[in-house]
Amino acid sequence: MRFTDKQFFDWEIEHGLYTGGSNKGFYEVHKKLAEFILQFHAGYINSHLDLGAGNSPITKILQDNGIKAEMVEQNKYSIELQIKNGVKIDNIFNEDFTQMEFYPFNFITSIEVFEHVEDEKLLPFIQKLSNHCEYFLFSSTPNKDTPEFDEQWGHVNIKSTDEWVRIFTESGFELMKEETEHLQKNCIPTTWTLMFKSLKHA
Repeated sequence: MRFTDKQFFDWEIEHGLYTGGSNKGFYEVHKKLAEFILQFHAGYINSHLDLGAGNSPITKILQDNGIKAEMVEQNKYSIELQIKNGVKIDNIFNEDFTQMEFYPFNFITSIEVFEHVEDEKLLPFIQKLSNHCEYFLFSSTPNKDTPEFDEQWGHVNIKSTDEWVRIFTESGFELMKEETEHLQKNCIPTTWTLMFKSLKHA
């Protein structure tokens, strides 16, 4: 049976995302991602959007460093936690990101979200995404598990990294090979992270 929003939230808290929990490393890789964004073209990146932020600290860390950082999240428990930890409610969009109309951001991230969204909604969104960001960084697990596990976690769209690269390349993006290699090698935040540049902003 698929996790409820509360069960998903509780699992993230238990495993160290936002802070504490049994796995400090889970929090640390998201902190490292925020630090990577701050260091990438330091002084140039001034706006960021996190799609499906969950309990991740990325938005708060970037806001604390002067970045106009916003997030999209529909889990009310995660929204409450983000507000409690200092993210302004005006910077949280409680919407289906595939249906949103939003202004351009320098940098957009989405961590372990796309595997939860069917192609019929996701692919049209990716087609228009290159108009809304200069850089896009995401990870989506390429690992299929048992049908029971994938159902529990709501995994409906597992693709290989090569397949994602093909989709993004056909949608107006270019894979940033050096940055992707660095992120994967250092598990920021996973070993299958991909980073792209929009060719419409080249």
